[in-house]
Amino acid sequence: MELPRLDGQVVLVTGANSGIGLETAVALAELGARTIITARDPAKGERAVAEIGRRSGSDAVAVVGLDLADLVSVRRCAGEVLRRYDRLDVLVANAGLVLARRTLTAQGFETTFGVNHLGHHRLVELLLPRLRASAPARVVVVSSDAHKLAYRGLAFDDLQTTRRYVGYDAYAKSKLANLLFVRELARRLDGSDVTVNAVHPGLVATNFAGEGDTRIGGAVMALVGRRVARTPAEGARTSVWAAASPELAGRSGLYLADCAEATPSGHATDDDAARRLWDASEGLLAAADPTTPPHGGMAHTRVVIVPDDYDAQRAWYRDVLGLAVAEEFADGSGILLRLAPGALLELLRPEAAPRRGPRIGIEVASAELARAAFPDDVDATPIEAHPWGHRSFTVTDPEGGRLTFFEVLPAAARGR
Repeated sequence: MELPRLDGQVVLVTGANSGIGLETAVALAELGARTIITARDPAKGERAVAEIGRRSGSDAVAVVGLDLADLVSVRRCAGEVLRRYDRLDVLVANAGLVLARRTLTAQGFETTFGVNHLGHHRLVELLLPRLRASAPARVVVVSSDAHKLAYRGLAFDDLQTTRRYVGYDAYAKSKLANLLFVRELARRLDGSDVTVNAVHPGLVATNFAGEGDTRIGGAVMALVGRRVARTPAEGARTSVWAAASPELAGRSGLYLADCAEATPSGHATDDDAARRLWDASEGLLAAADPTTPPHGGMAHTRVVIVPDDYDAQRAWYRDVLGLAVAEEFADGSGILLRLAPGALLELLRPEAAPRRGPRIGIEVASAELARAAFPDDVDATPIEAHPWGHRSFTVTDPEGGRLTFFEVLPAAARGR
């Protein structure tokens, strides 16, 4: 499989301390990409970095901590990636698990659904502004033909599988959720030069299930036999192809297997189900994530921008950060936007200072809630009151960038 060099590109592979993820990271590092892997266990992550570097010959490999079963960890991971890297060309959502027994994530989600779907949903949202700014960029989601075992589709009245939990049924539905997520995200990103595709790696002989509960993984391998299973390197081939192949430039919303387009189940091509899952996921994340502002989640938080160069900065916020302009002040003194997830961290970058404008107002219920949206090492200090609202505060990031944020009253209270 001949693929072009990825020199100068930055790629992120989740769950890459072993198995398919590790082999994906090795292959992308061999192509010259600066490679970031994620791992729950720091020691395992560092050992994986050493192995990837040794096998690929690359010294541009790093690890970032990530536990997809904890939305606080997801936010911290995204914040670290955004602070350490000025671009992101490829995100491979590879991490996943299957469990024999029902357990819960830190925020109370059923773990298979929470890790395999919701955690990646939020991570992609948080990193999407950087992907847009680095376009052409790609998102690759590792799903599975196991989604075809979800014969009745998703049970939207029981996404947390509270009525009856069967490990591989929960896994199959989470893989179907991956495909519906890809379908809806591809629709939302249409025309943006950021593509998103799903891949099926095949049956791979790894310790995939063993990290959670070994009974399912062992039973499957005993049933089908390791002789017919692929090696992790073979299982990673389609992920690497999806991340780097020129054949897929500009192509989005596909299901890929064996380095070719494949046919998913009928449930996986249901546009209504894809939109319904997206809305349900946003609602679950907004209710459970303590860093999510009100008004229906980060994707719907209203932000007031006061630019120096109105026309130029309006275009920058709209086109580069992918923000939707909801309202503009009649006198041209400001822009009311809907904040895309991750855009707040993008605005904090010192490199963005020349273009973002000197003042930003965030419509929130309290300054404390707004401060919760920042990474732990970002300091937010209350300052004087401001005409836009009843309190304001400064924010200083670790690299010394400063912004002033205003706690903005709702539009009705402002007499607008």
